Amino acid sequence: MQLIRKGDKVQIIRGAERPQTEDERSEPSGEVIEVNTDAGTCKVAGRNLVWKHKKGDGQNEPGGRVQIEASIPLSNVLVFDDEEKRADRVSVKVVDGKRVRYFRKSGRAFG
Repeated sequence: MQLIRKGDKVQIIRGAERPQTEDERSEPSGEVIEVNTDAGTCKVAGRNLVWKHKKGDGQNEPGGRVQIEASIPLSNVLVFDDEEKRADRVSVKVVDGKRVRYFRKSGRAFG
């Protein structure tokens, strides 16, 4: 089972995009918009932006520089717990025959 899924609110914990102050740590960095399990990466909305040079498509779409989200390794993000106001590790356990994700420190199931 995938521990980080599309739509999860996450906090980046490594790299230039990580929160620097205590106030920034009490809020998520963003929402996951794409997960690539084969490469072990994800894309977070509005974070780790890079410039992409695109060629124009004739009359429909002009060319130019466009900012897009670059991939972040899954090991550098943690799922954000809204109730505890902090990022936490996630595990999987079986409850009533179904696999559910839960936060390691609080033990609360989610998703």
